[in-house]
Amino acid sequence: MNEFLSPEELRDLTQRARREAQARALQEAGIPFRQVAARLIVSRHHAREWLAGRIVAPSHEPNMSAIT
Repeated sequence: MNEFLSPEELRDLTQRARREAQARALQEAGIPFRQVAARLIVSRHHAREWLAGRIVAPSHEPNMSAIT
């Protein structure tokens, strides 16, 4: 199984066909995603966590410039 949702699974999750509408639905639901070219990338893990009612926080790299 792929780590990322397929375009069909993304349509099922968001109930939207257009990429812009899918991105809005994901953002409103608090599901982290990335846009690469014309594709939205959603981690299967994030979708499962959201379905389980857990808060899904996107990961960020540490800000190395803030370390003194």
